[in-house]
Amino acid sequence: MAGHRPYIMPDGTSLNQLLTESEANAPPRKSKKNRTAKADRWERSFKLVRSRPTSEAEQSELEFLYKVGRERRRRILNDKLLRDMAGPLTASDMEGLFKPAPFGESSHVSPLQEALQPENATILDMFRNIDHDKQSRFIQKWEDRIKHARAEQSEAQRDELSSSAPAEVAPEEAAFIALKKWACTGRKCRQALKRASPTAIEELELHYLHLKRQGDPAGELVLDLEDSFHRLQAHGLAEFHGLLSHSQASSSDPDKRITIITWPPGKEAAAARKVQLDSSVPTAAMNVSMNEITCADILMALEDRPAGGINPAVLKRYLAGHSTESDVASEDYVML
Repeated sequence: MAGHRPYIMPDGTSLNQLLTESEANAPPRKSKKNRTAKADRWERSFKLVRSRPTSEAEQSELEFLYKVGRERRRRILNDKLLRDMAGPLTASDMEGLFKPAPFGESSHVSPLQEALQPENATILDMFRNIDHDKQSRFIQKWEDRIKHARAEQSEAQRDELSSSAPAEVAPEEAAFIALKKWACTGRKCRQALKRASPTAIEELELHYLHLKRQGDPAGELVLDLEDSFHRLQAHGLAEFHGLLSHSQASSSDPDKRITIITWPPGKEAAAARKVQLDSSVPTAAMNVSMNEITCADILMALEDRPAGGINPAVLKRYLAGHSTESDVASEDYVML
């Protein structure tokens, strides 16, 4: 085996030559002398600092640093460097370190804390020694005042709702309210309403106006529409008039879906009061038409000005009165 041929590497060099080149290119190993150089340097620095006149606290700190390991010594020295850079701390600064923002002194002083101060001893004594008869009289007067204010508010609301004829709204104000309701309608619903014919929307909107002016809190409007596009238009009209709407499967035909329009929960009580008050109002006064800008009016204005926007001045000429006794307004409405 002594005379075997040398191992040849794929590149044509021998294995011996490859190992020799690898050892030549390898980084030099750290000798024991290099490894102990830092320790010797720390020893020399420690002896130099110890020879200088220092306080007992610094001497004890140096003794502690000499005994601990290298990593812990580095952490302690880094902390000391940060303390030296920060400078001396005052008593308030030290207290702030141990009492950060949410746990420090509260800037808000409650009335009870203010009353507990020594200079407010007279107020605290009045608070502790209360005359129960005087307290009862004060509470009774306060309750009577609240009842009187509530009675005046209810009477004012009753007078407003029981007026024989509704107040005429200025065209500018009505146009502003209509544009605000149009802006509150969802974007998808507005796009669906724009794609429809204003005449068809006006015919469908009569049902909503009839429901609103009827004032029945338990009343609802059931619409049997053809497809989801027309149901989206119905939801848009409900948003425009501030009503709630949802679609569900029909009880008679599960394959068909119907749209139900109802009053919002917050407006049911107001509608009920209006119905009670309107029972004493003549029928002729109940059927008074109001100048109201509807969604169909806005669609007509948009159709008239396709390239430009609309404003209250443009909407003034689209004021129209809608009668609540329309022949088209029925519960079973099918859009053709």
